[in-house]
Amino acid sequence: MDIDKICPLHKKEKIETLVKLQGNQKYRNAIIDSLDQKIKDKDVDKIINDINNNLNGLSSYEKLGKESYAVETISKLQELIE
Repeated sequence: MDIDKICPLHKKEKIETLVKLQGNQKYRNAIIDSLDQKIKDKDVDKIINDINNNLNGLSSYEKLGKESYAVETISKLQELIE
């Protein structure tokens, strides 16, 4: 699926969507796929770090709800640098 045709976002907006764990996992996976050739390994590491920092800033209740999303999203991001 070409996410850029359905929902065109700038690179910065895509990264913010990932960091804030917005949308469902299929949406985040599509964003990651669209970023594949546009970001470097260090960018992936920073996004993963920002996701973790975002999670740590949430209340326990919010964190509990988003933790599994973070694991899936981080796993997909790590595939880009393997």
